[in-house]
Amino acid sequence: MGARRLLGDIRRLGPGPTLAVLRGNLTRYGWRSTLKKMARRFIAVDSIYKQHSQALQRLGIAEVERAPALFGTPSVMIVGSLDLPQCKKYRVLQKVEFCQARGWNCHYASYHDEARVLSYLQLATTLIIYRVPDNPLLDSYLAEARRLGLEVLDDIDDPIFDEQVYRENRNLEHIAP
Repeated sequence: MGARRLLGDIRRLGPGPTLAVLRGNLTRYGWRSTLKKMARRFIAVDSIYKQHSQALQRLGIAEVERAPALFGTPSVMIVGSLDLPQCKKYRVLQKVEFCQARGWNCHYASYHDEARVLSYLQLATTLIIYRVPDNPLLDSYLAEARRLGLEVLDDIDDPIFDEQVYRENRNLEHIAP
């Protein structure tokens, strides 16, 4: 019963490469095998971080130099939900163009692309989060941004704080309560 319930919970989380792999593993191998595999991967990642930290200590580097000190120019990393073409264009790609027009480095990635996000965070001075659901990936990105001393900004595209604006929105007439 527990495995079925867990699989149902994962199905309700929605699409995404990580969840698809997790779902597939649970379906094919069961929850025990999947949890063991997850534990091995977490241990491997932890081992890599420890090796990195030990290498820095051997070199006598107490703290990693921050990107602004190394490069002297702003470098922005935008992490977002790129599923809707209009959101990708108007909220992400135009922001990339804006930054680049000012001579800043700017990169973007889907929040699902963990390797790309973590790689570009190493070169960033600022992280902009756009439409990223609250999940463990977001937590890891924020933790890495804190570790690197990055400025973190949230970008929203809805007037979520003004109830009157919502009441005047005609689109609401077409949406079920």
